[in-house]
Amino acid sequence: MGQVNLEDEHRDPQLERRFLAALSREPSLYWELNPWEELFSEYAEDFTARKEAIENEADPPGAPKDCTPAADAEAALNRLEELWQRRELAALLDAGYDRLNDPDDLPAAVLEDMEEEAAQIRSEVQSGSAGTLRENEDVVSEVLEEAKEAREHYQATGDPIRGVKTGIGRLDQITGGLQEGLTILSGGPGTGKTTLALQVASDAAAEGVPVLYVTFENSPRQLARKGMGRVGDVNPRAIRRGTVPLKQTRAAAKKWDEKARRITYVEGRSDLGPGQIHVKARRLLAQHDTDRCLVVVDYLQNYAKAYEKLNDSDGLRERVEWMGQRLRELSMQLRSPVVAISSQSRSAGYSGGGSADLDTLKESGDLEYGADVVAILTEPDDRQATDPAEPVDLTVAKNRNGETGRVELIFRPDRATMRPESYHDEAPGPPGGDGLAPKDSQF
Repeated sequence: MGQVNLEDEHRDPQLERRFLAALSREPSLYWELNPWEELFSEYAEDFTARKEAIENEADPPGAPKDCTPAADAEAALNRLEELWQRRELAALLDAGYDRLNDPDDLPAAVLEDMEEEAAQIRSEVQSGSAGTLRENEDVVSEVLEEAKEAREHYQATGDPIRGVKTGIGRLDQITGGLQEGLTILSGGPGTGKTTLALQVASDAAAEGVPVLYVTFENSPRQLARKGMGRVGDVNPRAIRRGTVPLKQTRAAAKKWDEKARRITYVEGRSDLGPGQIHVKARRLLAQHDTDRCLVVVDYLQNYAKAYEKLNDSDGLRERVEWMGQRLRELSMQLRSPVVAISSQSRSAGYSGGGSADLDTLKESGDLEYGADVVAILTEPDDRQATDPAEPVDLTVAKNRNGETGRVELIFRPDRATMRPESYHDEAPGPPGGDGLAPKDSQF
């Protein structure tokens, strides 16, 4: 940025030395305050030496004789953390200024990159306290506050479900609704993963929860046609082919718009990072003046393969692991559920109906361990449905917040619906279920 480096204005080497002197004198401060290397702009190596010694239960290097230890080590560390945050912001501003003067760098691209970098800084700031010691008394106080809110909600509504409702009662009973954390929705080809994800998204939107639907698999128009098929009782493919009367198509479009008005689509690109998704979700929260949303990623493996910043990774398994971790962190930052569609490996045997085992997640690595909920769609061999309806089971194979279980559903590919079996009308509709218009229909 010209002759000025804004980062240089936010350093205090003397304070760094005084904190390190306090750490040498009282090593237990390391475990109490949880400092980390990036806080030290001039003395990072000196901090690392003390860190390694303390973690190996050895005596740390002594303090220099000409340095007075900080009297209040916690206050000194807080100041160093603030200076680090200011350096991060200054670096962002410096980079933005340099790019602003580059005539070949489009302003929209600069803004998008700066938004993602800002979101990453926010994430680092929020995660900087991870690992800090917390008194049990403080944690219990938070639990009691949550219990109080849950009780007040139940007394006011008679409804124990406080998570984002999926529209499938039995699933909500098992999970308590979609909770803060990462939910993996998996299944073999043709089991209705996108149909179910879109249905959950639209039901959440209809309940007032804004939804950010990030799609690497289907275009927004394809998703809208699926939604229109569901609410308009028409075949989405027939809408595209023009064989549905226009009046019927318009009626379906109106119903879908009313139901899904709070859904915002984001088409996946190779430069779309989790930080940008964070920024867009924050905008959505502000736009709808609410404190939670739902993020859907369709789907995980495609995102991991597409994201250009992972091109140096060893393989797809590593990329999927990394992306799963980032999506879970995104959920924690937004305090909102994230649902990621995941494919299954061929070892799941989906040609024979599929398996609901956790280790069938494709290229999962540690994904099944990092996810909070894993739900898997399979084709049962003990139930039948009238064509074109198909029976599917949704098995909650992992639930960090409670029980696991199975939900029996009926999938209608021709209507893009996924409904509990007990509520499903299996009448197949017009012959072939294709939604074709009679020849004498008026367009």
